[in-house]
Amino acid sequence: MLLTDKDSLNSNTLSVLQDLKVKNVYLIGGSGVISTEEENSLINAGYTVKRIAGEDRYDTAVKIAEELGDSNEVAVTTGNDYADALSIGPLAAEKQIPIILVPRDNITSSIENYISSKPITKAYIIGDQDIISDNVADKFSNPIRILGADKYARNVAILNKFWTGFDHNKFCIAIGENFADALAGAVYAVKNNMAVILVKEDLTSQTKNFLQTISSSLSGITVFGGENVVPSSLLQTIMNTSSTSKDKLDFGSIYGQTYINNH
Repeated sequence: MLLTDKDSLNSNTLSVLQDLKVKNVYLIGGSGVISTEEENSLINAGYTVKRIAGEDRYDTAVKIAEELGDSNEVAVTTGNDYADALSIGPLAAEKQIPIILVPRDNITSSIENYISSKPITKAYIIGDQDIISDNVADKFSNPIRILGADKYARNVAILNKFWTGFDHNKFCIAIGENFADALAGAVYAVKNNMAVILVKEDLTSQTKNFLQTISSSLSGITVFGGENVVPSSLLQTIMNTSSTSKDKLDFGSIYGQTYINNH
Protein backbone atom coordinates (compact mmCIF):
# COMPACT_ATOMS: atom_id res chain seq x y z
CA MET A 1 0.00 0.00 0.00
CA LEU A 2 1.51 3.29 -1.14
CA LEU A 3 0.51 6.87 -0.39
CA THR A 4 0.67 9.57 -3.01
CA ASP A 5 -0.21 13.20 -3.62
CA LYS A 6 -3.61 14.22 -4.95
CA ASP A 7 -2.63 15.91 -8.20
CA SER A 8 0.67 14.37 -9.26
CA LEU A 9 2.50 11.10 -8.89
CA ASN A 10 4.86 11.34 -5.94
CA SER A 11 8.43 10.58 -7.03
CA ASN A 12 9.03 8.30 -4.04
CA THR A 13 5.88 6.36 -4.86
CA LEU A 14 6.93 5.95 -8.49
CA SER A 15 10.39 4.83 -7.41
CA VAL A 16 8.93 2.10 -5.19
CA LEU A 17 6.62 0.92 -7.98
CA GLN A 18 9.65 0.59 -10.24
CA ASP A 19 11.79 -1.12 -7.61
CA LEU A 20 9.08 -3.68 -6.88
CA LYS A 21 8.46 -4.29 -10.60
CA VAL A 22 4.76 -3.66 -10.11
CA LYS A 23 2.43 -4.34 -13.04
CA ASN A 24 -1.04 -3.63 -11.62
CA VAL A 25 -1.97 -0.53 -9.63
CA TYR A 26 -5.23 0.01 -7.75
CA LEU A 27 -6.27 3.59 -7.08
CA ILE A 28 -8.56 3.98 -4.07
CA GLY A 29 -10.93 6.91 -4.38
CA GLY A 30 -12.32 9.13 -7.10
CA SER A 31 -10.61 11.86 -9.11
CA GLY A 32 -11.21 14.30 -6.27
CA VAL A 33 -8.83 12.20 -4.16
CA ILE A 34 -6.36 10.97 -6.78
CA SER A 35 -6.55 13.04 -9.95
CA THR A 36 -7.16 11.78 -13.48
CA GLU A 37 -3.81 13.31 -14.44
CA GLU A 38 -2.09 11.05 -11.93
CA GLU A 39 -4.01 8.05 -13.22
CA ASN A 40 -2.93 8.88 -16.78
CA SER A 41 0.69 9.24 -15.64
CA LEU A 42 0.58 5.69 -14.32
CA ILE A 43 -1.03 4.38 -17.49
CA ASN A 44 1.54 6.18 -19.64
CA ALA A 45 4.29 4.66 -17.50
CA GLY A 46 3.04 1.22 -18.51
CA TYR A 47 0.99 0.19 -15.49
CA THR A 48 -2.40 -1.48 -15.65
CA VAL A 49 -4.57 0.78 -13.51
CA LYS A 50 -7.91 0.03 -11.87
CA ARG A 51 -9.72 2.71 -9.90
CA ILE A 52 -12.03 1.68 -7.06
CA ALA A 53 -14.25 4.61 -6.19
CA GLY A 54 -17.70 5.41 -4.90
CA GLU A 55 -19.79 8.50 -4.41
CA ASP A 56 -18.37 8.95 -0.90
CA ARG A 57 -16.13 7.14 1.61
CA TYR A 58 -18.93 4.75 2.57
CA ASP A 59 -19.65 3.76 -1.01
CA THR A 60 -15.93 3.41 -1.73
CA ALA A 61 -15.55 1.06 1.26
CA VAL A 62 -18.41 -1.06 -0.08
CA LYS A 63 -16.82 -1.25 -3.51
CA ILE A 64 -13.52 -2.35 -1.95
CA ALA A 65 -15.43 -4.99 0.03
CA GLU A 66 -17.07 -6.24 -3.15
CA GLU A 67 -13.62 -6.75 -4.67
CA LEU A 68 -12.90 -9.26 -1.89
CA GLY A 69 -15.86 -11.46 -2.80
CA ASP A 70 -18.24 -13.08 -0.31
CA SER A 71 -17.36 -13.17 3.36
CA ASN A 72 -19.26 -14.49 6.37
CA GLU A 73 -17.72 -11.85 8.60
CA VAL A 74 -17.28 -8.09 8.37
CA ALA A 75 -15.64 -5.42 10.49
CA VAL A 76 -17.74 -2.28 10.93
CA THR A 77 -16.07 1.00 11.88
CA THR A 78 -17.03 4.64 11.94
CA GLY A 79 -16.39 6.65 8.81
CA ASN A 80 -15.92 9.80 10.88
CA ASP A 81 -12.44 8.89 12.16
CA TYR A 82 -9.63 6.68 10.93
CA ALA A 83 -8.21 5.10 14.10
CA ASP A 84 -10.66 2.21 14.55
CA ALA A 85 -10.29 1.12 10.93
CA LEU A 86 -6.50 1.20 11.37
CA SER A 87 -6.75 -0.91 14.52
CA ILE A 88 -8.85 -3.62 12.93
CA GLY A 89 -7.09 -3.39 9.55
CA PRO A 90 -4.27 -5.94 10.05
CA LEU A 91 -6.68 -8.47 11.51
CA ALA A 92 -9.18 -7.91 8.71
CA ALA A 93 -6.46 -8.39 6.12
CA GLU A 94 -5.22 -11.55 7.83
CA LYS A 95 -8.74 -13.01 8.00
CA GLN A 96 -9.67 -11.66 4.55
CA ILE A 97 -12.75 -9.90 5.88
CA PRO A 98 -13.91 -6.53 4.55
CA ILE A 99 -14.08 -3.31 6.55
CA ILE A 100 -17.35 -1.44 6.16
CA LEU A 101 -17.35 2.25 7.08
CA VAL A 102 -20.65 3.52 8.46
CA PRO A 103 -22.21 6.81 9.61
CA ARG A 104 -23.28 6.92 13.24
CA ASP A 105 -27.06 6.91 12.91
CA ASN A 106 -28.15 5.48 9.55
CA ILE A 107 -26.63 3.27 6.89
CA THR A 108 -26.45 4.34 3.28
CA SER A 109 -28.27 2.55 0.48
CA SER A 110 -25.03 1.05 -0.84
CA ILE A 111 -24.26 -0.46 2.58
CA GLU A 112 -27.80 -1.80 2.87
CA ASN A 113 -27.54 -3.39 -0.57
CA TYR A 114 -24.19 -4.92 0.35
CA ILE A 115 -25.57 -6.41 3.58
CA SER A 116 -28.58 -7.93 1.83
CA SER A 117 -26.47 -9.48 -0.93
CA LYS A 118 -23.79 -11.15 1.23
CA PRO A 119 -23.92 -14.23 3.51
CA ILE A 120 -22.83 -12.28 6.59
CA THR A 121 -23.19 -14.23 9.85
CA LYS A 122 -21.03 -12.09 12.15
CA ALA A 123 -20.15 -8.40 12.33
CA TYR A 124 -17.51 -6.87 14.60
CA ILE A 125 -18.81 -3.42 15.54
CA ILE A 126 -15.95 -1.21 16.73
CA GLY A 127 -17.17 1.25 19.33
CA ASP A 128 -20.19 1.96 21.50
CA GLN A 129 -23.51 3.61 20.66
CA ASP A 130 -21.95 7.07 20.69
CA ILE A 131 -19.81 5.99 17.75
CA ILE A 132 -22.10 3.53 15.94
CA SER A 133 -25.73 3.53 17.00
CA ASP A 134 -27.75 0.38 17.66
CA ASN A 135 -29.87 1.35 14.67
CA VAL A 136 -26.82 0.86 12.46
CA ALA A 137 -25.28 -2.09 14.33
CA ASP A 138 -28.54 -4.03 14.26
CA LYS A 139 -28.63 -3.91 10.46
CA PHE A 140 -25.86 -6.53 10.54
CA SER A 141 -26.33 -10.18 11.49
CA ASN A 142 -24.94 -11.12 14.90
CA PRO A 143 -23.32 -7.76 15.76
CA ILE A 144 -20.51 -8.08 18.31
CA ARG A 145 -19.34 -4.82 19.83
CA ILE A 146 -15.69 -4.24 20.69
CA LEU A 147 -15.62 -1.38 23.17
CA GLY A 148 -13.19 1.16 24.58
CA ALA A 149 -13.39 4.66 26.01
CA ASP A 150 -11.14 6.11 23.28
CA LYS A 151 -9.27 4.97 20.16
CA TYR A 152 -6.34 3.66 22.20
CA ALA A 153 -8.60 1.63 24.48
CA ARG A 154 -10.44 0.24 21.45
CA ASN A 155 -7.11 -0.62 19.84
CA VAL A 156 -6.19 -2.62 22.95
CA ALA A 157 -9.65 -4.23 23.07
CA ILE A 158 -9.22 -5.41 19.47
CA LEU A 159 -5.76 -6.77 20.22
CA ASN A 160 -6.98 -8.57 23.33
CA LYS A 161 -9.82 -10.20 21.44
CA PHE A 162 -7.71 -11.37 18.51
CA TRP A 163 -4.23 -11.63 20.04
CA THR A 164 -4.01 -15.38 19.39
CA GLY A 165 -3.94 -14.65 15.67
CA PHE A 166 -0.71 -12.62 15.86
CA ASP A 167 2.95 -13.40 16.47
CA HIS A 168 3.32 -13.05 20.25
CA ASN A 169 7.02 -12.24 20.11
CA LYS A 170 6.92 -8.99 18.17
CA PHE A 171 4.65 -6.09 17.28
CA CYS A 172 4.52 -2.77 15.44
CA ILE A 173 4.12 0.70 16.93
CA ALA A 174 2.38 3.60 15.15
CA ILE A 175 1.33 7.01 16.38
CA GLY A 176 -2.44 7.27 16.82
CA GLU A 177 -2.75 10.97 16.01
CA ASN A 178 -2.00 10.59 12.30
CA PHE A 179 -3.28 7.94 9.93
CA ALA A 180 -0.53 7.77 7.30
CA ASP A 181 2.14 5.67 9.04
CA ALA A 182 -0.26 3.09 10.45
CA LEU A 183 -2.11 2.84 7.14
CA ALA A 184 0.99 2.32 5.05
CA GLY A 185 2.56 0.06 7.67
CA ALA A 186 -0.48 -2.22 7.96
CA VAL A 187 0.61 -4.30 4.96
CA TYR A 188 4.05 -4.82 6.51
CA ALA A 189 2.39 -5.87 9.76
CA VAL A 190 0.11 -8.37 8.03
CA LYS A 191 2.96 -9.85 6.00
CA ASN A 192 4.90 -10.43 9.21
CA ASN A 193 1.86 -11.49 11.27
CA MET A 194 2.37 -8.58 13.65
CA ALA A 195 -0.18 -6.53 15.57
CA VAL A 196 -0.14 -2.73 15.32
CA ILE A 197 -0.33 -0.92 18.65
CA LEU A 198 -1.46 2.70 18.42
CA VAL A 199 0.27 5.02 20.86
CA LYS A 200 0.56 8.65 21.84
CA GLU A 201 3.41 10.37 23.65
CA ASP A 202 1.69 9.97 27.00
CA LEU A 203 0.87 6.25 26.98
CA THR A 204 -2.63 5.43 28.20
CA SER A 205 -3.07 3.06 31.13
CA GLN A 206 -4.76 0.51 28.85
CA THR A 207 -1.81 0.53 26.45
CA LYS A 208 0.69 0.22 29.30
CA ASN A 209 -1.22 -2.69 30.81
CA PHE A 210 -1.37 -4.46 27.46
CA LEU A 211 2.36 -3.98 26.88
CA GLN A 212 3.10 -5.35 30.34
CA THR A 213 0.86 -8.35 29.70
CA ILE A 214 2.68 -9.36 26.52
CA SER A 215 6.18 -8.31 27.57
CA SER A 216 7.41 -11.69 28.84
CA SER A 217 7.63 -13.13 25.31
CA LEU A 218 8.68 -9.94 23.54
CA SER A 219 11.67 -10.12 21.21
CA GLY A 220 11.03 -7.49 18.53
CA ILE A 221 9.49 -4.05 18.01
CA THR A 222 9.06 -2.27 14.68
CA VAL A 223 8.27 1.44 14.78
CA PHE A 224 6.51 3.24 11.93
CA GLY A 225 7.96 6.74 11.74
CA GLY A 226 11.10 8.66 12.59
CA GLU A 227 12.12 10.66 15.64
CA ASN A 228 9.75 13.54 14.83
CA VAL A 229 6.81 11.13 14.78
CA VAL A 230 7.71 8.64 17.50
CA PRO A 231 10.30 10.29 19.78
CA SER A 232 12.99 8.33 21.59
CA SER A 233 11.45 9.20 24.94
CA LEU A 234 8.25 7.40 23.94
CA LEU A 235 10.19 4.38 22.70
CA GLN A 236 12.06 4.25 26.00
CA THR A 237 8.76 4.28 27.89
CA ILE A 238 7.47 1.45 25.71
CA MET A 239 10.62 -0.59 26.14
CA ASN A 240 10.68 -0.01 29.90
CA THR A 241 7.44 -2.00 30.18
CA SER A 242 9.18 -5.12 28.91
CA SER A 243 10.67 -7.64 31.29
CA THR A 244 12.88 -8.83 28.44
CA SER A 245 16.49 -7.68 28.62
CA LYS A 246 16.90 -4.72 26.27
CA ASP A 247 19.96 -6.26 24.63
CA LYS A 248 17.77 -9.16 23.53
CA LEU A 249 15.25 -6.94 21.76
CA ASP A 250 15.36 -6.73 17.96
CA PHE A 251 14.46 -3.08 17.53
CA GLY A 252 13.82 -1.50 14.15
CA SER A 253 12.31 1.61 12.60
CA ILE A 254 10.71 2.15 9.23
CA TYR A 255 10.64 5.72 7.99
CA GLY A 256 11.08 7.51 4.71
CA GLN A 257 12.68 5.02 2.36
CA THR A 258 14.87 3.36 5.00
CA TYR A 259 14.57 0.38 7.31
CA ILE A 260 17.07 0.51 10.17
CA ASN A 261 17.60 -2.59 12.30
CA ASN A 262 19.55 -2.03 15.51
CA HIS A 263 20.52 -4.85 17.87
